[in-house]
Amino acid sequence: MASERDRTGLIPIERELRERLAWFIRLRWMAAAGIFLGGWVATTWVAVALSAVPIYAVGASVIGYNGLFVILYRRFESRPVPPKTYRGFRVVAQLGGGGS
Repeated sequence: MASERDRTGLIPIERELRERLAWFIRLRWMAAAGIFLGGWVATTWVAVALSAVPIYAVGASVIGYNGLFVILYRRFESRPVPPKTYRGFRVVAQLGGGGS
């Protein structure tokens, strides 16, 4: 197992998990921007008869919970994942049809 670790001390699955978490956080920031931009375009340029408030509320909630994910991600990054956690990941992956 020591040979599988890279210069950061992470095994490949740890590194991939952290990369995926960071990717999803970035993706949600883009989605929130798209919600605000789409709501603004729909209500101003296209002049769709919609209230902009619910659209912007959805965008704000995406920003809010993504901010929570950023905080949790930073906590996750700062400490190592205990080995017992992998057992839970493996069970979930196998029940979901993935893994071997």
